Amino acid sequence: MASRPQEEAWIADRRGMGRTGVEAVSAIQLCMAPHVLRKVLNKAIAVDLWSRLEELYITKSLTNKICLKKRLYTFRMAECTPVQKYLNKFNSILVDLESLDVKIKDEDKVILLVVSLSPPINILRRLYYIVILILYRLRISSLICYLRRN
Repeated sequence: MASRPQEEAWIADRRGMGRTGVEAVSAIQLCMAPHVLRKVLNKAIAVDLWSRLEELYITKSLTNKICLKKRLYTFRMAECTPVQKYLNKFNSILVDLESLDVKIKDEDKVILLVVSLSPPINILRRLYYIVILILYRLRISSLICYLRRN
């Protein structure tokens, strides 16, 4: 019975990719969740593996845009969530939308952020119109810096 390194060497020779190609595929596979790995397990070449991952997860389809927009518009800060953790999640949704070429104005980002804050930060909701008028002239990064300090 052949050992694992001998099998990898045989696969590498057969495909014409050397040992580093097999190691690249293995490294990529080690970073995957089990449900993702099952979808790409038959790919032995790093380029094929990467292409399949892009095909599965980086499509700019209407479905992805709708799901991300829904996630953004329904995103709410849970009680006792640290502001930094909440802002990181909020920003990751915005970055995902920008990667799909979805443009959201800065003032809309500010409004979404203020409205989605948790009840302990509800003071901003009470001052909603004043805050919006002030923040309308500020960029979203200024608001994030302000919330991180407080």
